[in-house]
Amino acid sequence: MSSPLIRALKGEKIWPPPVWLMRQAGRFLPSYRALREKYSFSELYKTPELAAKVTLLPVEELKVDGAILFSDILVIPEAMGLPLQFSEKEGPQFLSFIQSEKDLKKLHPFSPKDQLPFVGQTIQILLSKLPKEVTLIGFSGAPWTLAVYMVGGKQKNFFPIKQFAYQQVSWLFQLLEILTDAVANYLQYQIQQGAQVVQIFDTWAGLLDEEGFLQWVLPYVKQVLKNLPQQVPVIYFSKGTTAWLSHLQHLSCPLSIDWTLSPRKIREFFPYRPLQGNLDPAVLLTEPEVIRKKTREMLRQFGPPLVANLGHGILPQTPVENAKAFVQTVREGKDLS
Repeated sequence: MSSPLIRALKGEKIWPPPVWLMRQAGRFLPSYRALREKYSFSELYKTPELAAKVTLLPVEELKVDGAILFSDILVIPEAMGLPLQFSEKEGPQFLSFIQSEKDLKKLHPFSPKDQLPFVGQTIQILLSKLPKEVTLIGFSGAPWTLAVYMVGGKQKNFFPIKQFAYQQVSWLFQLLEILTDAVANYLQYQIQQGAQVVQIFDTWAGLLDEEGFLQWVLPYVKQVLKNLPQQVPVIYFSKGTTAWLSHLQHLSCPLSIDWTLSPRKIREFFPYRPLQGNLDPAVLLTEPEVIRKKTREMLRQFGPPLVANLGHGILPQTPVENAKAFVQTVREGKDLS
């Protein structure tokens, strides 16, 4: 029998809904920070035993229904040859960028089996340790979001990628085609190794206007989805795109949506679609009474089919007890009527 999370993603009206939190494997957990005092970030995600341990922490401490693989979205471009360094303040950053066709030609062919074997090994460890009712979630960055980091990252308010997009440079189209194949191959690899659900993170899709979203984001996501097995649920999360819900209707997968639009309005666009979200992560910085109230409002407005989650990753300063209050409130499943 499928787990509650898989059943909800396939459209079953399970109530209370299953629950997990984006970025739950690390950052805000004292147990994770204790590991970070001993190991670098890259050591954690590249060492299967450590990556599995971090993945399991929120399952053990929060009792969530989904365990998302501990890794980083930048493993694909790193495997392609872009040197990556980790800064405590800034997080992972590339030491060089792709800003011309000449740079593009320097990228290595991508083979997840050969270049990222630690990912498959981590999945194998997790399959032997996770409770049967907990779903193992794999993930990747979306083509556009990976391109944002590879072309210039956050420097100058993302000016580099937007400049090249508006100029319609041919090599940016080529980069997105390369990344589309890479993302599909990477997710296929995770599924082959045993991931039961996969999520595509498009954190920077909201940088674009409507025309840009339709040109640089949506076609490549559709192509990734087309190349994945239909029996495995694929969640697409795009941040800052609630203005384009009418375009997201053209995607056939469950959608994870940020906190910038009320669940009631989101459900009007998608009355039957399995959805995921969308509590503002900042709510978890308040008091338990506020967390319970806002969570119940979210559940009541969404209704099933739903996977309860945040509208983006959990904030590092979130008290563990507040995260537990969110999960426990979802478990109660009250205030649906």
